[in-house]
Amino acid sequence: MKKVLLFLILLATTLNLTSCKKECIINYDGTSTTVTLNETFELPQMEKEGYIFLGWYKDESYTDGPYEIFIPTTTEEVNFYAKWIDVDTFEANKIIDLINELNEREKEIITLRFGLFNQLEMTQKEVADRMQVGPGTKDYGALSLAVQYYAKPEIVAMVPPNCFIPRPNVGSAVIRLTRYAEPPVQVEDEKKMFALIRASFNQRRKTLVNGLTNASELKVSKEQVLVAL
Repeated sequence: MKKVLLFLILLATTLNLTSCKKECIINYDGTSTTVTLNETFELPQMEKEGYIFLGWYKDESYTDGPYEIFIPTTTEEVNFYAKWIDVDTFEANKIIDLINELNEREKEIITLRFGLFNQLEMTQKEVADRMQVGPGTKDYGALSLAVQYYAKPEIVAMVPPNCFIPRPNVGSAVIRLTRYAEPPVQVEDEKKMFALIRASFNQRRKTLVNGLTNASELKVSKEQVLVAL
């Protein structure tokens, strides 16, 4: 009888302790997770076609972050917001201007993906494919032209998802970017060239004529485009 009473007392004490655990609700990407206070919560790495994931932030203006792990110290509910950069609009000639607007962790992420320093870099396979493909493929776009204007891209190895913990949803690739001593083509106005490239690929479902005509940077009429083509 005593053993039964002792067991019940111990069980009641354990249940009471468990119920007294303080927890925090963490919201991210439409998901809610309950985490015990002072325990480490690892935020997931995100993947989205056509974008580069820069990290999780605790505010929609992306000033508090990025966070890779979070340790709640209060029961106050916490929201995290994902920050992305559009791959197609991330031309090589804009890298320096963009990096100046990023924090140190974001600079590190961008350097790893777009550093033109004759080094081996690892990135999402989709991004590596866009860097090195040529005309006539669905992945060919503004990023392909921008990178290939400054460097020779070469995928040297594939890295499957099971090489990472936690396991991502997509594969990765190791790419070598060998910067040219001189660009392969000579142009009088690089800024205008990249504006033309952006206009050509920004509206893929439209004709080239309409894409160029609608580009505010170019300021050309449909008649001028037709004559040039």
